[in-house]
Formats: sequence, structure tokens, C-alpha cells
Amino acid sequence: MSDTVIPVLGYRILKELMSFAHKAVNSPFIDLPDMETESSPSSPIIASAMSLSMIQTSFEDLRYESITDFVRDFRKMLESYLRHYGPEHIIAKKAQKLDIMMEQKLALLSK
Repeated sequence: MSDTVIPVLGYRILKELMSFAHKAVNSPFIDLPDMETESSPSSPIIASAMSLSMIQTSFEDLRYESITDFVRDFRKMLESYLRHYGPEHIIAKKAQKLDIMMEQKLALLSK
């Protein structure tokens, strides 16, 4: 595959994960959380300031040179939510589900 195809495949994966069909899982991650409802301004979720929409913007601004760059930001975003909310929170469970969905899509690329 050429270097330009890889980021396009990453963008397709992102758009699929952001699709309305996955709204039950992706809705907390589309945009940044409401900062006023967060408990601490130094919380990891606020410090990392990453959302699916921001990742999409990075694709559109051609900031990702490889799918690895995209996956790194995606996982960083999910990790900040997991740390902030704790493993038993519903949003943390949605983050884990979104990560599984991403892994499944990445596995299909290698076939």
C-alpha cells in the first residue's frame, strides 16, 4: 500500500467509529466533555483535550502521516477517559467497547 492510502484507511475507520450506527458507544467521545461539569481543571480528561472530532480535524488538516499516528491519538483519548471516570463508569465501559471496535477494524486491514 502507498503512503497516501494508509491515512485514508485510518480516516475511513474513524468515520465508521463516529457513525450514527455506533451512537450508543461513541456519543461521549464525539466532542470534548462539558468543562464546567468536570470536577477538577487538572483532571486527565481535560489536560489531554482530545475528542473524535478533534482527531477528524487532524485527518482533514493532514497531520497524520501514518495510521499509527491516528491510533496513538485515539488510544490517548480513550485512556484519558478511562483514568478520569474509573473502570466501572459507563463511559469507561463505552471507551473499552470503542477500543475493541477499533481493534477489529485494524485487524481487518492486515488481511
